[in-house]
Amino acid sequence: MSQDLCSYSSSIGKTRHHISFIPKYRHKIFGFERIKVVCEKSFYETAEKYGLIIKELGFDIDHLHMVI
Repeated sequence: MSQDLCSYSSSIGKTRHHISFIPKYRHKIFGFERIKVVCEKSFYETAEKYGLIIKELGFDIDHLHMVI
């Protein structure tokens, strides 16, 4: 079983971060496909810029979850 462990100066480990994005007043903006596509593209471009890997990205109608 292969694990994607990161090597640091004094340790080896694996870190996951769960991030939730919620629009103000929980407006149901993610029900629109165009907004989902633009947000998804923006998140992946930003992650690439900073050397992050998005493991999961999931949209609900009024929020989204991301695992980095």
